[in-house]
Amino acid sequence: MKKITVFAIALLICAAVSSCGGEGEENENVAEPENITERSESLPEGEEESSEDGEIAAEEKSPEGTGSRPSGGEDKTDEGDRTESSEAKEVYSKDELKQIMTEAMENMVQPPEVNISSAGLSERPDLDITNIYYEILSEEPKLKYCYNMEQEIENGVLRCDFSYMAYKTGIFPEGEYITAESLGDLLTIATDNLGAEKILVKLLDSQWSPDEINSVLSQVGFGYILCSLNRDGSGLVYTPPVGMTIEECMNYIDEINTLAGDVVKQLVTDGMTDREKAETLFSYITERVKYDDMYYDDRENMSYHSQTALGALRDNVAICGGYAGAVKVLFEKAGIPCVTVTGKYFTEYHMWNSAYIDGKWLWFDATAGRGSSMKYGLRHFAQEELDPTMYKYDADTVELITSNYPL
Repeated sequence: MKKITVFAIALLICAAVSSCGGEGEENENVAEPENITERSESLPEGEEESSEDGEIAAEEKSPEGTGSRPSGGEDKTDEGDRTESSEAKEVYSKDELKQIMTEAMENMVQPPEVNISSAGLSERPDLDITNIYYEILSEEPKLKYCYNMEQEIENGVLRCDFSYMAYKTGIFPEGEYITAESLGDLLTIATDNLGAEKILVKLLDSQWSPDEINSVLSQVGFGYILCSLNRDGSGLVYTPPVGMTIEECMNYIDEINTLAGDVVKQLVTDGMTDREKAETLFSYITERVKYDDMYYDDRENMSYHSQTALGALRDNVAICGGYAGAVKVLFEKAGIPCVTVTGKYFTEYHMWNSAYIDGKWLWFDATAGRGSSMKYGLRHFAQEELDPTMYKYDADTVELITSNYPL
């Protein structure tokens, strides 16, 4: 009998808030499911098991040396959800097996036992099945809520066990939870708990995919802390950049908030409309902040802070993440809802803003508008539409974020 455990990690890329620049930054944080061609007697390199509250823990090997079932914290559907028959159905191709697995994942049930003797698999059918699992997640990212697969093969009969995220099934591990009825609630909770390493959250709105949830959570963290759904969908985890601690990141975030508060107190006056506030604060950034040319000349030695609002507000040097981060924090300190948006400016990875003014979301790009001022006219300011020949972005993702953003 062979037993294999495969873990699927559904993190977005939402890490783009701190990795993309204004005119040439590349996104290096997008992870795709790997195609497994060889497997050792342990988990694939870089994969770890997570406990029920998102804490990372090592997995123990099984005596067989082919992996083991996770030690706990995983909620599977009941065995009654598996289609049982007196005899395992025989499948005759990988595509047929893939379809059976996909249908089970879509319906959040356990797939039936099947006989794979005639499916045309290799001498390592366990690897073939693992690859099929990853192919499904790659082709159908919405199914990433199926975060774990275990398999047993005995006498040619395959048995797969899928684990589904708690917010999708409504079955949560025991613990003290904060309840979020919507993505907007989740975003507020995530922001309020910034500085923690992990929290348990019971999201009651199950319609969203893990990638969609992480897209909304990308608005948290000021470019220093990545907030994301934990492995089993029962909470949130906060991850600092490599080489930094949560405490260090929070110190930087506190400094950003202090600097932004001082600027708003100095420039924004009673009686200003939201548009006047936005003009004043946008101009403050475009007139003072210089683009960090080290991004092109010596990227490895460029300050990390140039990717954040701290670079713009403290050092007056930033790349697009810093410009957009500064606009976001300044606008919000002035009472203007504002989000960051990632995409491409011409052919380069880029970040800019969308802000809610006069009852609608408008576009702002301080990086492209740098050097402009209120005196001579602001560029890339409060645009109702973006030039599609210049900007490329996922409109559905932006709509998801703005429609769930607290106003």
